[in-house]
Amino acid sequence: MRGRRDRLAFVTALAVLTALATLATRACATSRASAASNTPATSDGGSPADVSSPVATLRLAPKSAFPHAAENAGAPRLLDTEETASGDISAARAIGLSLLVPGLGDVYAGRPDRARVFFAAEAAIWTAFAVFRIQGHGREESYQDFAVQLAGITGTDHSDDFYSEIGQYDSSNDYEAVMKKNARFELEQVLGYEALERYYLEHRVADFEEWTWASSENRIDFRALRSDSKVAYRRSGYMIALAAANRVVAALFAYQAVKSANVETGRLRLDFAPPRACMGATYAAAISLVRSF
Repeated sequence: MRGRRDRLAFVTALAVLTALATLATRACATSRASAASNTPATSDGGSPADVSSPVATLRLAPKSAFPHAAENAGAPRLLDTEETASGDISAARAIGLSLLVPGLGDVYAGRPDRARVFFAAEAAIWTAFAVFRIQGHGREESYQDFAVQLAGITGTDHSDDFYSEIGQYDSSNDYEAVMKKNARFELEQVLGYEALERYYLEHRVADFEEWTWASSENRIDFRALRSDSKVAYRRSGYMIALAAANRVVAALFAYQAVKSANVETGRLRLDFAPPRACMGATYAAAISLVRSF
């Protein structure tokens, strides 16, 4: 019955993790598709390979605008400049998304290929965490039931300290004898029966209950079961640390992706245009400082 319940819990945890990863991927894909749909198209209806926005435009005056045009023939004059804001990807948002779910920051920064690696790692980590927790709980119930059956204790709700003690001594009488011997050594004096009894009652485990193992082999088997449970719980703790490390690494990679994307989208260039007519006047030239993204 317990094995069936453990398998059901494992399958449920795996299904939940898979669903969360799928939803996160779809949400990011939808966000990217929405951003792409708002990008202006080229003249032939296709998606632009390079969208340019003028950051600073140098407007050149026609020759007739200057009274001394003959003296400065062919020398264009600067009238004014125009500046527009850039559309950089937010590094803070990418890092925040990566800390929330590793890989989301890379999707946001335009690196879905690398995001899939972090998604897979995150799913594997939490699946392993669920498996180790289920193993630890199942083995914990096993050694508690084992103690009830073969050590003669009455319940499975004892403290971890109590289970540690019954794993070291074949009986509660052996435990008492060792405790009183330690009292004489610790206090460095010969104590009477009442003093030893008082020391023992004050220092034994709080939820003490008498026990006697059927054999020393049973006690050793109990310790092995308890050790297996502790190892499984400890490994689940390692998965928590690994999940935190996965977020830190994902955030660093997302930051690097954002910086690379902003360098690419932040290219500045000078565009030169031939002489053209505007509002009845002919310009000698047109120069634009353009930011591509």
